[in-house]
Amino acid sequence: MKIYSSSMGAATKALRMILALKAVPIETINIDMASGENRKPDFLKISSAGVLPCLELDNGHVIGEVS
Repeated sequence: MKIYSSSMGAATKALRMILALKAVPIETINIDMASGENRKPDFLKISSAGVLPCLELDNGHVIGEVS
């Protein structure tokens, strides 16, 4: 599994804190929202709504706040 996250936003900050507190070993990929990376075609292929954070399961299914 992978978590797509950002250094911006309350939801992504809360997620990072929870993962750190629980010591969950999961790949985290930082997406630069300030530059609009979450609205670029490469990321929209992963999360069509461009939302962060989102979780990509091992089977490729992505779960975001509006999935």
